[in-house]
Amino acid sequence: MRSFIRSYSLLALILFSLRGVAAGEAPSLSGTTIPSATQIVDMYSNVWTLSDGRAYENGKATPSSGVILLLCYGGTVYQENIHHNWWLWDSDTAVLSWVASSDPRVISPSGTTLPSATQIIDSELNVWTLSGGKVYEKGHLTPSDGVILLLYAKGVVYQENIHKNWWAFRNGAWAAVAAPPLPSASGTAIPAAARLVDSDLNIWTVSGGKAYENHQLTPSSGVSLLLFYHGSIYQENVHDDWWRWNGSAWITTASDPRTGHPFAYVGSCSPCNPDQPIAFSVTVIDTGTNRVAATIPMEFDAAYMVVAPDAKHVYVAGFPNSATAYGAVAVIDTELRRVVTTIPLQDGPEGIAASPDGKKIFVLAYPLLTNKAIIYVVDTATNTVESTINLPAGNFVASALAISPDGQRLYVSGNPLSSAGYGPGLIYVIDTTGASLVSRFSLPPYEFFNIAVSPDNSKLYVNANQLSVPPPFGYAIAVLDPVTGHLLAKISGVMTVGLFSPDAQHLYGTGLGSTVVIDTATEVPTTAVANLNVYGSTGYLTPFDLAITPDGKYLYIVVTNSVVVADTATYTVEKVLPVSTSGPIAIVSVH
Repeated sequence: MRSFIRSYSLLALILFSLRGVAAGEAPSLSGTTIPSATQIVDMYSNVWTLSDGRAYENGKATPSSGVILLLCYGGTVYQENIHHNWWLWDSDTAVLSWVASSDPRVISPSGTTLPSATQIIDSELNVWTLSGGKVYEKGHLTPSDGVILLLYAKGVVYQENIHKNWWAFRNGAWAAVAAPPLPSASGTAIPAAARLVDSDLNIWTVSGGKAYENHQLTPSSGVSLLLFYHGSIYQENVHDDWWRWNGSAWITTASDPRTGHPFAYVGSCSPCNPDQPIAFSVTVIDTGTNRVAATIPMEFDAAYMVVAPDAKHVYVAGFPNSATAYGAVAVIDTELRRVVTTIPLQDGPEGIAASPDGKKIFVLAYPLLTNKAIIYVVDTATNTVESTINLPAGNFVASALAISPDGQRLYVSGNPLSSAGYGPGLIYVIDTTGASLVSRFSLPPYEFFNIAVSPDNSKLYVNANQLSVPPPFGYAIAVLDPVTGHLLAKISGVMTVGLFSPDAQHLYGTGLGSTVVIDTATEVPTTAVANLNVYGSTGYLTPFDLAITPDGKYLYIVVTNSVVVADTATYTVEKVLPVSTSGPIAIVSVH
């Protein structure tokens, strides 16, 4: 929906970027800092040094002073100055400069281990990695060998070696320690187990119907079950009531957290009024109880969201600094329900998609004041940008991104731009294996916006606006053959292409204050959930985005400051949840 609106308001300004390249240098490891390293090599092979509080690129001073730290993170160079302000180096515009930023590193949650994580960031923001049985801090080898496990808990980094000996890193050196208890697997419960170990390595037991943390009684009685689940400790008592430990007390919770209800993740902002600063977050809604289960703080306003196929992570793209074209992708761990890392981008995001095998995330982006589209390819194993795919040069305003069900093709919709305005829309078809352009489709006289691929890979549905007819009368949905680009059908009406039902028999979208559903067999649209407007004090509650539960029974529709729950059997509203939001939304299945 944001693509559909935003494409009309972009400025047509073409900028070219110049980069200094120093050949022969391997990029520095993510997390490398000066000090203690003597130099940093960024993703473009530029060599960075720090001297007398000034940052130098390839020996040339950049406009900087009072710099106390240079950081390489995700291939990008950041600086911290004596005032503890953070800046990132803008290397993709005509005028190279430092742009206001924040420390991109996110402290690893207590209980993180290598493996299975790829790195640990401690409370001092040092990056720890494990390679060849050796432990590295900020890219520098620590005195270690034969290490099989790294564990981060309560601010301390531990290692276990092949001899089953344990060591803790304290005061700059490894010190022998007794083996710490490892965190219990999510879902471990007493009485099936004798004890639980939480993410902070606290030991939990039950005796006489009371729950004990590190042998200290917590205020509890009649406890029949103690459970460690998704990073939290829960108890069920003899009255079948459930409680969650918040670190100092038991607080009531709706039900057994293992019931398997999917969770809706919704981009939110609060308080969203001129008198108070805006706090960005992602709200997690339990679709079984329709209660807020968690609120995850964010550094930026969520613009696009996608769920990994294994449901272990949600990837949220947005703009950390709204004054620039820079963006980022926050990675949310759905078990811990927190942001575990942030991936910086050099351009503004305009769409996001996940490969069906979960190995890659594709982010469509382009600088705010240019018209060159680019796709960032993120490796989900390392949460770093492994490569980029550049679309053909030219004034092309990208609108949306979709991926084929087999993961072999990316479809990018958008519109060429000239001094006369937008031209007929284009769809670029890209091979994900070779990162090469396969073909391009056009359908004069229509502009192209949002796009979706049918689950059987037989149809492309794309929003098309007829250039010669003013809106809303020129709007349609073009149904195209994904191989040839031939027009299969044209569906009249205003609807932002959204998502398919689990059985692929319906395509849902938003428009005109309601939700629209298209029968994919007949290509006939009908209005669904038409009564959304009755909840608005001034008319329509404008729908921004929507998601559907895995069983196909409920739609979760994002409207102004609310999430509307509607059943798909009758398309009637069952519940209105007050959430300060304007989208996006995605539903995570519980496995």
